[in-house]
Amino acid sequence: MDIWGDYFTISKWQDFVAGALESGSSPPIFNINPNDDREFDAIYLGGGAAGRFGAAYLRALGGRVLIIDRWPFLGGSCPHQACVPHHLFSDCAAQLMLERTFSGKLWFQELNDKTVSIKPIVELFRSGRTGPHAMMNYQSKEQLGLEFVLNAEAKIINAHTIQVNDSQFRAKNLVLALGAKPIVPDVPGIQLKGVFNSQSLVEKLDYEPGNTAVVIGGGKTAIEYGCFFNATGRRTIIVARHQAMSLLKDTESRSYAILMMEEQGMEFLENAELSAIQGDARQGKEGFHKNFRWHHHYRYRFYFYRDWRAGQFGAGCPNIGPGIGR
Repeated sequence: MDIWGDYFTISKWQDFVAGALESGSSPPIFNINPNDDREFDAIYLGGGAAGRFGAAYLRALGGRVLIIDRWPFLGGSCPHQACVPHHLFSDCAAQLMLERTFSGKLWFQELNDKTVSIKPIVELFRSGRTGPHAMMNYQSKEQLGLEFVLNAEAKIINAHTIQVNDSQFRAKNLVLALGAKPIVPDVPGIQLKGVFNSQSLVEKLDYEPGNTAVVIGGGKTAIEYGCFFNATGRRTIIVARHQAMSLLKDTESRSYAILMMEEQGMEFLENAELSAIQGDARQGKEGFHKNFRWHHHYRYRFYFYRDWRAGQFGAGCPNIGPGIGR
């Protein structure tokens, strides 16, 4: 499908992306200037945060760029599974904690001892995420003037050539901007129902979690989601292999942040490591956490592990040769 020269409004993009995602078999979307005979200065494989912004910067410097992405939208996992749902959940947490702080006072409802449903909030994000997708596409095409091929996978032929379906494109440089994927901890039970990361939570949650949430990890993502779960009224336990919030190097600031979260009801188990998860989310789940010489045995219905991420550089890279990284 060639859309060069066609004007797509945000609303039109939203309908288009929604249809492509629903069908799962729509054709590639080509937005390539047929009147520009210059060689591409760079082809970006991947149109997420790195690929889209990198291409926009090179385009602003006068270069010619092409973005290839397998999804029917630009922006990558940020609007689809990462940044945008994080913002939604953080905004919900802030509102809920405000409601709990002033519960039953002024114009605030009585929220103490009440649990707020998580599933409808996740479904709210799912139903509206084509909006950010549409905005990314509109901005890239109409405002930034980027050339791209969406809804298509690329095959690397050599260090300067890629193939998309029956078309080949050459560039002075190939840029791998393939994003990252969660690293799944290698512990028994990690694949059981009721165990989620930030990606699978928004894609697969199909039941209302119980009244306790265990968050495995003590970094940014873990703390962010832990605050959200806690704000919904669930007992929330942060299990950190080392020190929670270790990226916050100022000891006083870190201690204050932990204290405030503890005052809001969150629990922290530091220097602990997950060793196994057993059971089924519907019937109760048993987790075993090893803390040096002590073993802690818990029974829960909802687990969330923070995302350790690894780059997705495997596909096609052997065809590039020794020039990779130069």
